Amino acid sequence: MNKADLQKEHAAYHMAGGAIYQNGKPLFHYVDRSQNEKKPVNSVTKSIVSILTAAALEKEDVSAERPISDFLSVEGPAGSLTVDTLWKMRSGFTDDVWKKRQEDSWLKPFMKESPPGGEFTYSNTDSFLLAAVLHEVTGGLADFADEILFRPAEVSDWTFDTAPEGIPAGAYGIRLLPGDLLKTAEFIRATAAGETSLPASWVTEGWKAESKTGMRGQQYGRHWWIEPASGIPYAAGRFGKIIAFIPEHNVSAAFVGDLQKEELLPFRWFMQFAKEQDWLR
Repeated sequence: MNKADLQKEHAAYHMAGGAIYQNGKPLFHYVDRSQNEKKPVNSVTKSIVSILTAAALEKEDVSAERPISDFLSVEGPAGSLTVDTLWKMRSGFTDDVWKKRQEDSWLKPFMKESPPGGEFTYSNTDSFLLAAVLHEVTGGLADFADEILFRPAEVSDWTFDTAPEGIPAGAYGIRLLPGDLLKTAEFIRATAAGETSLPASWVTEGWKAESKTGMRGQQYGRHWWIEPASGIPYAAGRFGKIIAFIPEHNVSAAFVGDLQKEELLPFRWFMQFAKEQDWLR
């Protein structure tokens, strides 16, 4: 797949935006100006929370092995979970737990649950509880995200949906202009490459494969997906929101769609483009 093919696919699927950069320069860039409003990036939020987790632990000198009960005022069996367990999504909580959130509280019903633990289970609950800890540790997660990531990436018009308690949702909830997701992805790439003032480890810690998932044959790091054959780290949100990276070639990619079907289609486009560029190992 070449740039002309990508352009046609973006137009055909009414994508709001898409870009592939190498060494900070655009190889492909597409923005539909008629869709220039903030879009929910859905579960791409999880991977942004991963960066914020690494940053908060280092800046606040907090061990990832501490139980979340050390930080949260609501008590319950889930308090025995460590920050690292949540970061790796290993609480064992399923969608059944996520459905127990209430109109006046998400934290209280979740903390009452006894975590089964074990291997990886994809869990919005883990992401929310991780966000709740970060919210306490940093004194406000949205402000911390602005300081650490969005302001340095020159992104100013963004929001973060919250739970009833005012805690950012964590599993989803960040809303950005399509062009700003492209800028955010390139800033993340540059940070991982040591090209910004932020420690590269705040990004790359999440890119280490920790679990086999049984989901599409993919691996999972700390709130990042890993494509096992190539080692490509990526974040995937519902309806075609994707950011992806090929660190050894200084490549970043971002896509913003509203695909009701084939939600991972933009990632497949990227992989086809990468293959043509001979970027895949």
